[in-house]
Amino acid sequence: MRRTIILAAALAAALPFLAAAAGAADSDDKDKGPSFGPDCTELQSDYKVTEGKAEYDFVTPKSGDPKIDTQLAAFVRGLREAAVKEGTENPPPPDSSIQQYTFMLSCWVPRNGPEIASYIFVDYQYTGGAHGISAFHTKSYGKDDNKEIALADLFADMDKALPVLSEGAIAALKKTLGEAADADWIAKGAGPTAENFQNFAIGEDSLILLFDQYQVGAGYIGLQEVKLPFASLDGLWSDKAKVLLGRS
Repeated sequence: MRRTIILAAALAAALPFLAAAAGAADSDDKDKGPSFGPDCTELQSDYKVTEGKAEYDFVTPKSGDPKIDTQLAAFVRGLREAAVKEGTENPPPPDSSIQQYTFMLSCWVPRNGPEIASYIFVDYQYTGGAHGISAFHTKSYGKDDNKEIALADLFADMDKALPVLSEGAIAALKKTLGEAADADWIAKGAGPTAENFQNFAIGEDSLILLFDQYQVGAGYIGLQEVKLPFASLDGLWSDKAKVLLGRS
């Protein structure tokens, strides 16, 4: 019963993210939403605290490139260690009716091809409050040099790119959320700062912007996703991005 409650809460937070991409409804976008693939299966597990120690395990996604896979493994291991520490140091009292500390991790692959490997991780944590919380983590790598791609690597001038990303994200979020949209909250969470767009992924023909729970609205709207077609960002790409994405 407890696991059912936890899974229901996690699903409720992730549902907006699982829905069709915002901003792509009017285009013939190849990126129709996150999907599981053979190179990144769903990673999910509950923690259990036994004799004061949290137990947890899951597999690491594979890109097919050993150097990238080593970096992915280190990243996933870091998430695991942080969650184990939290679960071990802050377990509920033995006589408590509160559910045990829970951490669930899921992963989607919007792109894994000859040029780029890009991953979207969603973690759900329950630490004993009224409900849990979900958050994004993203990793993208260029297979030309096996290095992680930062948002700044994609654009020639971030001062010019950020307002465009912000404008596109705000418009899409308002359209997607409809009556649930809070203009001030969206303007703050999707405003033209690098911090607001730290979670991004690279699809086949769109840049995917991801917003954590509470970033652009109240908790009940969950995680949010916006997809900006590459064509809408032409003229802003860096030389590196032009090569990786095949943009002129």
